[in-house]
Amino acid sequence: METASTPPNVQELKVTTVRHEQALSVTLEGDLVHSSLGRLKDELDVENDLQGCKYLILNLHTVNYLDSAGMAVLIRIARQGRKNGYRMFVCGVSIHYQKLFRLVGLTEHVMIYPDEYAVMQRLAVLEGEQ
Repeated sequence: METASTPPNVQELKVTTVRHEQALSVTLEGDLVHSSLGRLKDELDVENDLQGCKYLILNLHTVNYLDSAGMAVLIRIARQGRKNGYRMFVCGVSIHYQKLFRLVGLTEHVMIYPDEYAVMQRLAVLEGEQ
């Protein structure tokens, strides 16, 4: 059943992960909405997938729509990161969603970058400092 806040043609969520030396990069494609959260949980086990990683990179460049349930999952992953000792970076976020991230306080837990290249540059600097 559609609601006023749900787009009529929800695009299936696709999750792609790539492991780098100290980071796990996760690219989400489609709509991050309540109906797709099961798929995200099935394909991304943050605690196990991040074994040995210091950083989680979420690339949202190809996320078309994000509802409150999707936002809640991002907040939960970010808080979990702080508790479990990894830092979370988000890239590819539209101006609209950047404003929303600030409004709900997500930017207290994550750093936003324009693209994954910029995140990787930042990680190189962080690794060089240690």
